[in-house]
Amino acid sequence: MIEEISACDERLVKVSGAAGTGKTAALIARAARLINDGADPSTILMVASTTFGAQALRERLRAALGEDNAPAANEVAITTALNAAVAVLGTPAACEATDRKPRLLAGFEYNFFIEDMKTTGQSRRQLKNVMDLFDRHWCSYDTSEDWLIPGEQTVAWQRAQEVLGALGAMLPNEAPYLAARFLQENPEGRAQCGFEVVLADDFQNLSHAQQTLVCLLANRQVMVAGNSNETATCASPLPHPDGFTQFENLRNGVTCFQLETAFNNVKATAFADALAVAGADSQALTAQKRDGSATDITLVKWNMAEDEFNSLTKYLRALIADREIEESQMCVVVPNKRWARTMQQALGKRGIKTSADGAFPGLVGDPRDAARSQALIAFTKLNLLANPEDVVAWRAWCGYGHQLTHSDTWGRLLEYARQQGIPVLEALPAVAQAVAGGTEPFMKAKLIAERYNQGREFIEKNSRRKGFGLTRAAGLDGLREFKGTLDTLAGDEDAATVYAVLRDKEMNPTFTEGAHILRISSYENMVGCNYQYVVITGCVDGLMPARDAFEVVSTDEDRKRVMDAERRLFAGAVAKARDELMLSTFSRAQLELAEKTKMQVTRVRSDGDDRIALLRPTTFIAEARNAAPSTIGGQMLLSKYDLA
Repeated sequence: MIEEISACDERLVKVSGAAGTGKTAALIARAARLINDGADPSTILMVASTTFGAQALRERLRAALGEDNAPAANEVAITTALNAAVAVLGTPAACEATDRKPRLLAGFEYNFFIEDMKTTGQSRRQLKNVMDLFDRHWCSYDTSEDWLIPGEQTVAWQRAQEVLGALGAMLPNEAPYLAARFLQENPEGRAQCGFEVVLADDFQNLSHAQQTLVCLLANRQVMVAGNSNETATCASPLPHPDGFTQFENLRNGVTCFQLETAFNNVKATAFADALAVAGADSQALTAQKRDGSATDITLVKWNMAEDEFNSLTKYLRALIADREIEESQMCVVVPNKRWARTMQQALGKRGIKTSADGAFPGLVGDPRDAARSQALIAFTKLNLLANPEDVVAWRAWCGYGHQLTHSDTWGRLLEYARQQGIPVLEALPAVAQAVAGGTEPFMKAKLIAERYNQGREFIEKNSRRKGFGLTRAAGLDGLREFKGTLDTLAGDEDAATVYAVLRDKEMNPTFTEGAHILRISSYENMVGCNYQYVVITGCVDGLMPARDAFEVVSTDEDRKRVMDAERRLFAGAVAKARDELMLSTFSRAQLELAEKTKMQVTRVRSDGDDRIALLRPTTFIAEARNAAPSTIGGQMLLSKYDLA
């Protein structure tokens, strides 16, 4: 059937199937068939849920094209729906039509936006509720703003437009909405931005706006693949699974294919299907046949959490040497950022190179506390050197180290710029000049003038620096957040080049490529990927599923919502094992560690001076019943390689 799909030239095509049945493989086969038949690779768009999924698509397309034709894979547009929206909005026609620039706010930059929104008098909780409302309507592709209720919502909406307009920036959930509206309302722009063929993987994960955008970008054919039971919140905070399940009902002439044979490890896909059924009242789509590796799947049980890091990594080192497995074909799945860092350190001590870039949010810190935002300040300094006209960078620069990030003063600057009829970039030097002349255009204008002058002085002093001199001047050296990227520099890059690399890592993280680099992934970033050997760590209640699934103070509905979402993520990771799957759990942990990482503690015991938390293996093991993996003790596992 995959061969039949690859040859299908119908305008609208839907491919569905259970986990591991080759939905992604079908899209790759279609792209490879088009290229081998002479299609221009640049006329093909492939959409993934995450940047890691996009990276995997390109790697697999190269392999499918063969050695001679593999370079054509680099010409295919393989990206996320969000980045496709940014590309559309960056065209001259879209910039003119929307009067906006697709300069997306990074996570830490969004915090400044929220502080500036507080000048409306609303609390952070109120603003969160309002912004969640805006996101919901953007993601749902509500093309009218009639849903705005006069009062707090209208005030917040107007303020958001003012702040974003002054920054020359855009919110991530806003971009697909604006891009889809532009394409729908501008036929000429749609013709310029479109692709002959659009192939969208895991279509159910996209928001309604993203799905609309993807379809509007297709001139000749759109092929979507997915399964609503595999819906994950990774491409959008509000995925739209109905957009996939109802795809053929909402459109005429849709050709549908349903894949029925699972090709990955047969026990892993059976395990994933059992979990899907457990969460969908037996209505989940499951594989009818299995034709993959029959290797056993294993649940290894350690005594303490520390054993998972120390002993499991020792075993993996021996396994790699014994099997001669390429480390890039092995993925360790972790439940949180702490697990990612600790596992990376433990594997590094074993001599195993790893990539955990983007496994969890990159640049974090509190901009209100300069001591806790060193990485943010260094990133902003580099941003100023790379692009002194980036208002977002100036906004951040003017706000570090203050309890309210100087939001009131920045708001007065915006008002001053509006009154003078000039953009913020002109208002900044105008205020500095006025203060130097002895006048203060508005309250606390001296503060803005001081920060602006410091920024200009820094730019003038360091604008010509390159390479390591540049990174030292910006304060990047010695910071863990940038070490991996800085290690790849040649040493002669200018500020624009280094900043582009760091921003791309922040906004579009991918794994470091290399045959001997093991990958460490979050559950969300397993979507769209596939590995020979998958190890899922931290398989205890509280880590997976999250403790919110057990909180007695929550409603049954809230607990079920969390449990269902976590089950889909867990099942999705399980199904990504082509050959071997190992799950790792432990029965005890130091109470302090258990509380910090929100494990679900069943009892607490004293062990000398230590307090030990007793834990349960993830509830999903019991849910899978006969399809669950067999359990083996950690010491028995180590004995296979005389490591006990």
